[in-house]
Amino acid sequence: MNGIEVHVPSIRRIVVALDGSEHSLAALDAAAALAAQLQSELEALFVEDDDLLRLAELPFARVTSLVLLESRPVDRERMERQLRLQAERVERTLQRRAAALGLHATFRHVRGRVCDEVLAAAAGADLLSLGKAGGTLLSACGVGRTLQAALGAGRPLLVLENQPMGGEGFLAVYDGSAADRRALALAAELAEHTRGSLQVLALAPTPGEAEHLGGEVEAWLEKQGIASQIIYAWGDAAVAVLAAARGEHPALLLMGLAGDEDERATQVLAQLRCPLLLVP
Repeated sequence: MNGIEVHVPSIRRIVVALDGSEHSLAALDAAAALAAQLQSELEALFVEDDDLLRLAELPFARVTSLVLLESRPVDRERMERQLRLQAERVERTLQRRAAALGLHATFRHVRGRVCDEVLAAAAGADLLSLGKAGGTLLSACGVGRTLQAALGAGRPLLVLENQPMGGEGFLAVYDGSAADRRALALAAELAEHTRGSLQVLALAPTPGEAEHLGGEVEAWLEKQGIASQIIYAWGDAAVAVLAAARGEHPALLLMGLAGDEDERATQVLAQLRCPLLLVP
C-alpha cells in the first residue's frame, strides 16, 4: 500500500431505506450521524410494497400481531391506510433526527417493489443505509432480501441491526485488496473528521503475510499523519473479523466488498452485531 495512491470514496449524498422497523430506524440514526460527520445530504426512502398490497387483496389475507399473538383479516384499503400512517411516522422521525443534528434531509414516499425502488435510489447515492432485516423475509444467510440485493449495487453500504451505533472508534479490515484499501481510506477520513480512534485489522492467510500488511498500513497512515493501532490476524477471514469486532467493540466496522457473492461479507453480515460499512 505504501507508495500506492488510494482513492477515498466521496460521500456527499446518503440514502437510507426506511420501513418503520427497529432495524431501519437504527439505520436512520447511523446514516444521520454519518451525514453530520461528513456534511452530506440525507434522503430517506419509504416504499409502499406492491407485493404486500397485492397479498392484501387475497380473500384469505390476515395480519398477525407478534405482540398480541392474534391474527385478523386485512384488505387492500386497510393496508394502504396503515402504510400511509407508517410513512407519516417515519417522516416525523426523520425530521426530528435531522433537526437535532442540523442536517438537510428529504423524505421520499413511493410505491413499488421494495428491492427495485431501493436499488434505483442507490444508483443516485454515494452511500446506502439499510437495516439488516427490516420488514422483509430473511434469506438463507440471515439477512433481509433487500439487503442481499443491495450487496451488488456497487455503492458503499451501511448496515445496522436493531440498535444504534455504540462502541468507540473505527475498526478497518485490510487484506491488501483494492476494496479494503478504499475502506481503510474512508475509515482514516472518518477518524480524522471525528477525532476518533482508528484500529486496523491486518488480515492474511499466514502470520508473516499479516505482519507485512500491517507494515504497509503503518507506513501509509504515518504519511497521512493519522495515529492507529494495528491488530494482526490470519486464517479464516470471517472468523478473524468477527473475533476482532467482538473484542474491540468499535462504533463502526469498515471493510471492502467484492459484490453480492462476497463470501467474507456474507458470513460477517449473518453474525455481526455492530454497525458495518461495506465499501466496494
